[in-house]
Amino acid sequence: MREKETTSESGVIEPDNDTPLPDLISNIEAFIEALQAEEVSSYGNLISRLKLSPSDFEQYINFEDGSYTRNYIHREEKFELILICWDCNIETPIHSHGGQQCWIYHLNGQLEEQLFELDNNNQPKLKSTHLVSSNSISYMDDKMGFHTLKTMGNQRALSLHIYASPICQCKVYCNDRQRFIEEEIAMD
Repeated sequence: MREKETTSESGVIEPDNDTPLPDLISNIEAFIEALQAEEVSSYGNLISRLKLSPSDFEQYINFEDGSYTRNYIHREEKFELILICWDCNIETPIHSHGGQQCWIYHLNGQLEEQLFELDNNNQPKLKSTHLVSSNSISYMDDKMGFHTLKTMGNQRALSLHIYASPICQCKVYCNDRQRFIEEEIAMD
């Protein structure tokens, strides 16, 4: 089994290329079974074995013009899988992950991720920006700060979000109030 893997400061998972990859996981059912059998500490390694395509998610794909949708795939006490369908030129507000670890497997399209830390006035301050595209993996947790994702160009995108334990609420930055507020997570 693949032991080593690092997460860069940007949140992009950089696999250990010196250790051979075990079998790829090429369908969502096998991925769910693997997550059920492993500890959270192994999730990054499992996700690095994914070889999925948008066609594997046809029954979950639900685009909405001018927005992004969160679509449940699987939820249990140990983890949840959410497919996010991104319309063109869409951006999330700056947000936390409600204390949960989150891995993002990018299925198609290109997203820009911006990471933020809080300044002395508890306002978000840009820490880093990176682009993520098809078949790449990124990671985020609240220890890293806050982040936002947005689609690039005139192309829709799909991303699979894997949370260690279901995420029920998170902190979202409200531009009008110039502060973070707690929000319940709504699914489409």
